[in-house]
Amino acid sequence: MPCNTIIAIILASGKGTRFGMPKAEAGFDGKSFTQLIKDTLHKAELSRIVVADSYNSPDMLATLRLAVSDIMLSEGGDAGGYLIFPVDFPFVTPDTIRNLITKHQENQNAVIHPLFEARRGHPVIIPAATNLLVDDEGKGLREVLSKNNLAHIDVPVTDKGVISNINTPEDLAAWTQKN
Repeated sequence: MPCNTIIAIILASGKGTRFGMPKAEAGFDGKSFTQLIKDTLHKAELSRIVVADSYNSPDMLATLRLAVSDIMLSEGGDAGGYLIFPVDFPFVTPDTIRNLITKHQENQNAVIHPLFEARRGHPVIIPAATNLLVDDEGKGLREVLSKNNLAHIDVPVTDKGVISNINTPEDLAAWTQKN
C-alpha cells in the first residue's frame, strides 16, 4: 500500500531579481513569504516541511531535484508525495492545502493541481515515485511529469492565492489592494 505521508517542499532558492530581493525574504504583514507559507502548512496540519533556499541552482526544477535528493538521503524513502510550493505563491489558504492532500490520498499516483476559475495553479502534489531525473529538454517540471505518464487531477478551489504569483513589489501591492 502506498505511503500517505506528504512532504512539503517550499522552493525558495531564487535570487528574486524582479522583486529586488530574494522572494523568500520578501514580507507581508510582518512575516516573510517563507514564514507565511510555513504557517499555512502548519494550519493545514502538515508537519514535514523542507525549505529549499540554500541551493545555488539554475532553475526551480534543479532546486526541486536537489531538495528531493537531500530528503531521500536524510529521511529515507517513506514519502507518498511531495507538495511543491513555490515561494512566490504566499497567499494560498490552509483549506486549499487540506483539499489537495485529501485528493492525493484518494489518488496517490496522480499529480494534484488546484484549479481556480479554470486555471491551474500552485502548489501541486506529485507522487514521490516520480522520476525527476528524466530529461526535461529545458522545459521544466511539466515536461518531467509528462514523461512520467502521470494522470493529472484538478481540484476546484475558491482560493485566488493559487494563481497569484507575486513576482514584483507591484504584484504584492496589487494583491494587498484587492484582498
